[in-house]
Amino acid sequence: MTGHVSDYGHAATLAAGALGGIAVGNLLTGGLGTLPYYAGAGEAAATAGTMASAAAQAASRIYVVASGVLGAWAADFTWRLGDLPPVPRDRF
Repeated sequence: MTGHVSDYGHAATLAAGALGGIAVGNLLTGGLGTLPYYAGAGEAAATAGTMASAAAQAASRIYVVASGVLGAWAADFTWRLGDLPPVPRDRF
């Protein structure tokens, strides 16, 4: 789109929310979801013994993506709260 102004603060908030969602999800489940590495890279080599089946690895990837989406959604929700008009105090 021509003339569209990008909001990089909003994009950074969504990215931080996604990473935060993954971190909170891993803390709550004791590390069930790990980042989807390719075989033999980083922590995937260390967790290969505990997650040997392809189904367990797929479930872990789905869990990581879902917790990242929820984190980004929560970040977007809080970002948009700043756009709401203030509540008038004389109506309560």
